[in-house]
Amino acid sequence: MSTMVLHYHIIGEESNEQELVFAPNTSTHFSHIDHDRSGTLMEPYPAKDAEIPSKALDNRGVLFGGLGWFARLEFPHLNNIMKLGERVVIESAMLKLYPELGTYSDINALPDSIYLYIADENNVVTDAVKDYLGSEVQGGTLVKDNVYNENTYYYFDVTDFMQQELGTIGINKHNLQLVLNEDSYTQTFKNMTFGDRQSKSPIVLQLIYKIYESY
Repeated sequence: MSTMVLHYHIIGEESNEQELVFAPNTSTHFSHIDHDRSGTLMEPYPAKDAEIPSKALDNRGVLFGGLGWFARLEFPHLNNIMKLGERVVIESAMLKLYPELGTYSDINALPDSIYLYIADENNVVTDAVKDYLGSEVQGGTLVKDNVYNENTYYYFDVTDFMQQELGTIGINKHNLQLVLNEDSYTQTFKNMTFGDRQSKSPIVLQLIYKIYESY
């Protein structure tokens, strides 16, 4: 549900700031969103239930509230580190996503929080990337570079997910779904565009792992 907020001042001896909120009647209101993708990289794809590879979007992933757009993250080469030794154990894993410069501003501000959910090969959500206590869904921490505006990023601790995913194959493999929070996803036009591995500011998975050998 969207609302309109009018900010105004009452002129007097002292400044008196006021606001007036226009909210629809929740029992009778109707909301509908139309969007036109003509002339964009998304034009060839259907408006619903479409998986668009990041390569087709000039190496980008896009989240967009109100339209239901989210990003699917896959790690097809994770098992390659198992070739490095007789036994490999992941100690920690951090995921960093860099919003693309020019896609956000003071007017179109970045979402305060984004979230990761775990899904199977059919995109059915089976769990969430949770906080260190394991009780709540982990919100990606936004680090802002307010000086040079070049090193702004979100980061997640995905250690548990990577530890469980290491060594899985076929239908047992999972992916991560990057989404906005529930309110932003359904009630706002919050959005975030980030780069994939081939972009100028690529998504980064930082792994620390141990390699064991028998002698």
